Amino acid sequence: MTQAIQGGAVDTTSSYAVAVCREGDDGACVEVCTGTLLLPNLVVTARHCIAHAPSTFDCADGPTFGQDEPGRLAIGTRPTVDRGGAGWHNVDDFIVSIENSACGNDIALLVLADLVTPEEVVPATPELSRAASDPAFRGRFVALGYGATGPATNEGVGARRVLENIPVVCVPGEANLDCPPGANVHPSEMVGGSGVCSGDSGSGAFEQGAFDRGEALLLGVFSRGGEDREHCFGSIYTRLDRHRDLVLTAAREASADFTKYPRPAWAMDVSDAGAAGDDAGVGRREAGDIVARGSGCACAVGPTPGLRGGLGGLAAVAVAVLSTRFRRRK
Repeated sequence: MTQAIQGGAVDTTSSYAVAVCREGDDGACVEVCTGTLLLPNLVVTARHCIAHAPSTFDCADGPTFGQDEPGRLAIGTRPTVDRGGAGWHNVDDFIVSIENSACGNDIALLVLADLVTPEEVVPATPELSRAASDPAFRGRFVALGYGATGPATNEGVGARRVLENIPVVCVPGEANLDCPPGANVHPSEMVGGSGVCSGDSGSGAFEQGAFDRGEALLLGVFSRGGEDREHCFGSIYTRLDRHRDLVLTAAREASADFTKYPRPAWAMDVSDAGAAGDDAGVGRREAGDIVARGSGCACAVGPTPGLRGGLGGLAAVAVAVLSTRFRRRK
């Protein structure tokens, strides 16, 4: 379930990027994903970190998520995964879309059993309105993850690393950076450059300009990428601007309508969910129409899916982005 950042540097300051740990019987981490803290008790990660998913797939085949596996999850805010140390918070519940397609819906919100204090972590801000290709952004992003440093090793897994200035290669349907004809990328995804590896599943793409200003603006969640024996190459992220309703619904539920802590500015329009994103045209909907829920920490992780089939022409667009098959990295 892992992917670590290849070519990245050790990071000790970006604590909003958290480890997502599946616990074994002895309480140790047996599998690691990455997530991003959005609220004191809400983390966003990849759905394949809590559900069965194909290890490789082509979006043209219509792959779907399987059932969620029972298991215990915790998130860690420290730079290294040490279950004997501080900074751990148990996952109590999860929220996912009722849409079961593995392409474009690889996103899950984890509700924590307690609140992470601002002294421990200042949460990141999700970008729910603009795509990564928006002219206001630099067209580059920062990856932060607890994954490996290469495709054929576990070296580096469990240590948070950062890699800056990764290019946004293309964003489906966005006129200024559209993906080429024949690129098999879901409209709710975006394609990025290389560097993200196994263990980085669920990690965030943070807008480079905001990062340079000391801000954490989250554009997407890492879903899958390509690899050979030596390199992790290309990356596909689930876009947050296409999952606005899901994120806002999860925020309202995790916060008990913001009675547990103040409402952040990005969630001020929480009552108006339904105006954009993957639910565009649907209008306001009851939460039960948007999400499916877990209970009692019935969360688990599976292998990171890879890619096959679909990026074809992207290799000519930038950095030979992805091979024929996409492999999901965990």
